[in-house]
Amino acid sequence: MALRYTIYFSLFLTLYTSAQIDLKIYGQKILDNKIKPTDDKYTFQIIDSLLCKSKLDRDFYFNVFNKIQQNSDGALSEYVSTIASKFYFNHNIAFIKKSSKMGTKSIHQWLDFVAFDLYVRSENDEKDLPSIKTKIYILEHKFPVNSKDKIKCKTFNDYLYEKIVALMKAG
Repeated sequence: MALRYTIYFSLFLTLYTSAQIDLKIYGQKILDNKIKPTDDKYTFQIIDSLLCKSKLDRDFYFNVFNKIQQNSDGALSEYVSTIASKFYFNHNIAFIKKSSKMGTKSIHQWLDFVAFDLYVRSENDEKDLPSIKTKIYILEHKFPVNSKDKIKCKTFNDYLYEKIVALMKAG
């Protein structure tokens, strides 16, 4: 019985480890332009991995996510919006820090995805703007007063809020 348990456990570890390695290899192939991200299960798993607990893995998947979000469309864009929004709100300090290595276009694409997610989740259109505004601007309280990161966060939040207002007015 113990031998069977050991064999099953060993098999599980082998499959689990190889699945993790395959996902990172797949992500690296996206970074290297060897694979174009599409709405397949591996791309969705990589997108999900942006929210993983390991900071080291999150750093890797952040780069892959950036590559994916730059070229996403259709169903992939909808999912990218959801995960971009979750990352922005749950890891805002990390996003602000990482933004210094991103171009303005890439930052705006991120914020456009976040704005779209907030717009889609809004149930009462413009009536939800005050609560959305509070949700966005509360992020600035994570930073020391007048710090460079707080100013950057405010700039991003201003852009984000303007995008949401524009989406709601366009209806």
